[in-house]
Formats: sequence, structure tokens, C-alpha cells
Amino acid sequence: MEPEFNSCNMKILVIFLLIPLACHSQSNQYFTLQTEIDARNALFGGTVNEKGYNGVFKAGFSAQWFRVDAFYETFSQLNYKTAGVNITHLFRYNRALIPGVGIQISVIEKPKKLTPSLGANALLEYHFPRFFLSARAETKMRTDWDITVFSGFVGVGYKIDASKYR
Repeated sequence: MEPEFNSCNMKILVIFLLIPLACHSQSNQYFTLQTEIDARNALFGGTVNEKGYNGVFKAGFSAQWFRVDAFYETFSQLNYKTAGVNITHLFRYNRALIPGVGIQISVIEKPKKLTPSLGANALLEYHFPRFFLSARAETKMRTDWDITVFSGFVGVGYKIDASKYR
């Protein structure tokens, strides 16, 4: 029997991952609000679909070399929704151009079914004082179809200085 995942379990997982960040004080901490689109799907189509809009909305927290994001992704053409967390190691976090690698833990929602999913991310961000531009490559195990899918996202994000909220 497979374990059942629901939105309550996802919320508990996100809160569990954010608690250590709230208790550990570091310099250079900021919250992020970000949106991305899957450029590959928008321009060429995907592994299993024609061209279409695939959008991601994220909120996260960065503390020097570490970032955690909660995200929601929607792709109406495939009746696909997913929510989860990205846990990312940032390299050269104190520079304008920041690369990173990480893992993704998510739940895919299809009509009348939720399935867990894992993925890997590689990202490159260019930071300005208040916002940043991003490019992210993602490979995800789509457990709803038993395939692995590659996606390429581009986005823009806004930084909120965490020191204002201490």
C-alpha cells in the first residue's frame, strides 16, 4: 500500500524545513519571492506536450550558501499541478553571479491522485540590490507517468532583507 500524500503533509514538511533557518542567525539573509516560466515548453514544447505556458511561483529564504524555496507549479495544458520544496546549495553567494545545485521534493497532483516526486536542479542567478534574474535546469522523476523529464526555467525574483524582521 502506497503512503498517501496530501496538502497538509506538504505544509508540515515545509514548516519542518524552515524551522532551523529561523533559529540560526547568519548575515546576508533574505527572503525571496519569485516567478519562473518553463522556456523550453513555451518555445518548443516538452517531452509529452505541444508548446504551452508552464508557470512556477516560489517563496523562499536564503542564508549565505543555503536556500530553501516552497513552490507551486501549474501547467493547464496537461492538467498538471505540483507543489514542494527546493533545497539548494549556493556557491559564491556573496557575488552578483550565483550558481547553485539542489534537490527538489514535491507532490504531483493529477485528477483524483497525488504522487510523490524527486528532482535535481542547477541554477544560475544574477543579483541586483533588490531583485535577481534566474535560469534553472531541472530534471524530475514524473512518478505519475514513470518517466524522467528535463525542463529549463527562466525567472525573476525579489529580495526582502531578513534583518528588518529581527
